[in-house]
Amino acid sequence: HFAACVYKGTQCLQHKTFHRYVIRAKAGTRQATRDAMGGSSVPKSAGSSIRRYNEAMLQRDIDGLLQSWQSDIQESARIFVFAPGSVNSASIFSPTVL
Repeated sequence: HFAACVYKGTQCLQHKTFHRYVIRAKAGTRQATRDAMGGSSVPKSAGSSIRRYNEAMLQRDIDGLLQSWQSDIQESARIFVFAPGSVNSASIFSPTVL
């Protein structure tokens, strides 16, 4: 999941959420985390291919949204971020975003 909003005072100016299937069932981890383990443990199933595609599309959606909101973000006095884990942090703080 990804959710973002821009407030000016108490007024919500913009908000958007994205949801993509990127978590491995029962394992509770993102596909990229599993792929990073490398070796012969990298899944090659149809489901893993779908999750990889969805991760790329989620990243594209986040990049596009943050770029379209760039002027509002630059004018902000405060920005609050919760993105635990290296994959989530990279989704927000990649060089192409801000």
